[in-house]
Amino acid sequence: MKRSTFRGAALVVTAATLTALTAVGASPASAAPNEYAPSIGTATGTLTTTDTGIPVAVRTSAPCPAGTTTINGFFESTAAGIAPGALVISANQTDVGNLTTSGIPLDNNLKGLAQAAGKVLVNGVYDVQIVCYPDAFSAPTAQFDASFTVSGGVGTGAGTTAVWAVAAAPSSTTVLSVSPAGPQALGTSVTLSATVTSSAAVSGTVQFRSGTTALGAPVAVTGGAASLTTTALPAGTLSLTAEFVPAAGANISGSTSAAVPFTITAPAQATTTTLSSSPAAPTTADAVTLSAAVTVGSGTVNSGTVVFSEGGTTVGTAAVTNGTASISLTGLTAGGHTYTAVYQGNAAFLTSTSAAVTVTVTQFAGVSATETITATVGAGALTITAGGAVDLGTLALNSGNTLLVSTPKDLAPVTVTDTRAGQLGWTVNGSVTDFTGPGTAKINGENLGWTPRVISAGAGQTVTAGPAVAPANGVAPGAAATGAGIKASKVLATAANGASIGTAQLTAALLLQAPTSTTAGSYSTTLTLTAL
Repeated sequence: MKRSTFRGAALVVTAATLTALTAVGASPASAAPNEYAPSIGTATGTLTTTDTGIPVAVRTSAPCPAGTTTINGFFESTAAGIAPGALVISANQTDVGNLTTSGIPLDNNLKGLAQAAGKVLVNGVYDVQIVCYPDAFSAPTAQFDASFTVSGGVGTGAGTTAVWAVAAAPSSTTVLSVSPAGPQALGTSVTLSATVTSSAAVSGTVQFRSGTTALGAPVAVTGGAASLTTTALPAGTLSLTAEFVPAAGANISGSTSAAVPFTITAPAQATTTTLSSSPAAPTTADAVTLSAAVTVGSGTVNSGTVVFSEGGTTVGTAAVTNGTASISLTGLTAGGHTYTAVYQGNAAFLTSTSAAVTVTVTQFAGVSATETITATVGAGALTITAGGAVDLGTLALNSGNTLLVSTPKDLAPVTVTDTRAGQLGWTVNGSVTDFTGPGTAKINGENLGWTPRVISAGAGQTVTAGPAVAPANGVAPGAAATGAGIKASKVLATAANGASIGTAQLTAALLLQAPTSTTAGSYSTTLTLTAL
């Protein structure tokens, strides 16, 4: 529990004052040194036992945590004479920065505290806690521990003028060695050995660290030595230290070794390079993208470069970013192009070569137009709803209850205009994809048939409608191709060579026959019309 008042002039303690201080919450005589807050270091200095002597400043091994404004010091004696929990330091914010430099003085001396309690100061070990608080009313955040030894005689009463010699706990020195010497490969067994020396008996533990990261649990010091063997040192340049922490009540100060630099190397890892291309079916008018994915185990590689080549000739180089390197190729000729990708590797990753990928480029064949056809299948009947182009309505059972059939509906008019010189003629072909519906439900595109017709043709044009294509009788999605319907490209109309210049309008009556097992819901497909 905190006992505090902001520090001003040296405090004169009377018996009444001491009673008031300890009544706030004096610690029991058997309390552990860490009763106030977590210990983050040690304190050193020389204390006085005279009635009027000015105490020498007490210093700590580290600063208080950021935000500290109040510092108190308490005696928790293990020898008789001073009441446990007696306040010996009350420092304000101006003293916070002096903790590790000039130090802060005690407000009370040992003998005065003993006299105020009506007791006699005796020889023995007296523990001191320097406690850090964010303000005068909050719980403490950290403390520093020190032990001071009183020797040289025992006073005879409250009026004694005898002076006792009070010495700080003997210092210690910790030296760290590492075997085998670095650099070492990742996963190598490395032993950290700490040797602790002092004029006093060495008792406590050693915490080994890499930077600020603890390596395992604290190791007990035996015969002035402690060691830790580990295979878990991470790759990189490390800063290894050993911190000696005295055992509770031990009359010795803690210490930290000098940092030992140590390097752990990691071998280059095997990689896998996978090459892909897009688009899937490029023409001579398209840009082809080659993408190489470089992986290591289940992760990705994020450094290095990839060289792309065709037949041994480099066609591009790209850096690996987020596991991928890509280039774009234009002006490719029609035919097959076979590419490979080679990841160049570096100190961390080994080189790897992809399997060859052949990209087949076709001659650009013209432009295409598309119309979207939608259909709705209602509960208990098949319904088709147009998406702004053709509405096949709701499908209904045929007379034999074997199929869900649409009412024939015309395709939205298709206009073809030919202004080319030479009367070259033309053909309009059309094909559809499978209808897609709710979830994974589909209607096979072969179940859609048409009957083409010419709405109008320009003067001098000879335009002929394509043959009627009957729909399949409700074939299931994914069934083997039957050739029925317009899932495969079928002719909508042709214009004769020598009689094609002008504008013609075309259409076709659409008929859909779906199986009765079709899931209720809305379905749509895309009709692609190509003029060649």
